[in-house]
Amino acid sequence: MESLDNMLEKNRGIERRKIGEVITFPITLDNGERVTEDRRSSHRRYNAYISEQQLFVQTPYHLIESILSDCPIRQLQAGEVLITKGQENHFLYLLTSGCLHIYFNLNDSREIFVVEQGECVGEVSLFDGKPASAYVVAAAASDVIAIHEEVFWQKIATLPSTAKNLLQLLGQRIRQSNDAVLKGLEQQLKHEQLQKELQVAAEIQMNMLPKSDQLFPLHPQIKAFGLMRPAKEIGGDFYDAFALDDKHIVIAVGDVSGKGIPAALFMMKTMSLLRAKITKPKKFASALNTVNKSLCENNDTNMFVTLFVGLLNVTTGALHYANGGHLPPLLAGKESSFFDFLKVPNNVLLGVYESANYEIAYTELQDGDTLVLYTDGVTEAENSQQEQFSIVKTIEVLTALYSADVKTMVNALSDEIDSFCETQPQSDDITVLALQYLG
Repeated sequence: MESLDNMLEKNRGIERRKIGEVITFPITLDNGERVTEDRRSSHRRYNAYISEQQLFVQTPYHLIESILSDCPIRQLQAGEVLITKGQENHFLYLLTSGCLHIYFNLNDSREIFVVEQGECVGEVSLFDGKPASAYVVAAAASDVIAIHEEVFWQKIATLPSTAKNLLQLLGQRIRQSNDAVLKGLEQQLKHEQLQKELQVAAEIQMNMLPKSDQLFPLHPQIKAFGLMRPAKEIGGDFYDAFALDDKHIVIAVGDVSGKGIPAALFMMKTMSLLRAKITKPKKFASALNTVNKSLCENNDTNMFVTLFVGLLNVTTGALHYANGGHLPPLLAGKESSFFDFLKVPNNVLLGVYESANYEIAYTELQDGDTLVLYTDGVTEAENSQQEQFSIVKTIEVLTALYSADVKTMVNALSDEIDSFCETQPQSDDITVLALQYLG
């Protein structure tokens, strides 16, 4: 048979949970007690949440009510920190309304877990006496009842049902924490695996580029050096340099739209197509037309590439070249500086218009002429004041070095860009290819 205490407990809980009921005094309770005035206070109204607290399941109501009536109530605004990681905490907090989030790091938007109405926080600090191991932050406007550790140990923890509930809550928290740790480890492993895959992709990409110090070892009339620095692990810029026969070589510089893996794949495709379509000097005139058509096929992502490609006769200095929306190369003579741009045809970039026709231009390099091909990552490199390196500064740097060997020239330009940008992160791929014709 149900005890009198339990019956009274239920009735009083039900009475306190009734909302909107008009009560006229005096009233007679079910146990015969006559009440002549409203004895409810703001504290007692908050105590209506006792029945919702997991900590007090199966705990007689009257054993808790008087204790909580003397405990302060904290009203938190959204974003307010209730418990700070690394600081001492001497309270157990009962959440009576709102929502709390628990974080290892305030800069990490991923919460460890969510504390909802009817749950409590701060119990770990009361158990081990150590500073808090996490942040507790109000996710919305919230109310908490603050129970000091002395009150908790002397009046609440001594109740068998409360102690049992607290152990169950601790078990749930441990499982939640373990799940969070396991999830974090899983994400870390995935991240590490992705980093490894990106590293392999970066190595494959860099291995596709010709070796900078040995671009044309069988052609002593040519000194050439190239550099490509991706803004991310892998990039969309590239340079290429390869010989067709004893008299002809091909040079190219390209810049694919976007960055990262998609750009790198499109870059590799472009390089592969160039080498596949330019196998003989006589195929050069139609090469960009066929490369462009291939890049347009199945290009659902609408990627494109700007491209300069040249065919040089190393015996005569005859240079045939095509330009698909790329920046015009800089040209300097043996006794002159880099004040001239190579005049390029006004062709569209590749990968956009399948029927585009790419006009071929012609010039002759003289003994000592130096040609510098580059991408916009050079001229548009920014410092912390959002100032760009610019074509003017590029010309100034190259002019001061035009009599130097091409490797020194390219590396010096790269160093000047770094010096200009200082600590500002590189935002775009940087590519430079310099070629000097010795006749």
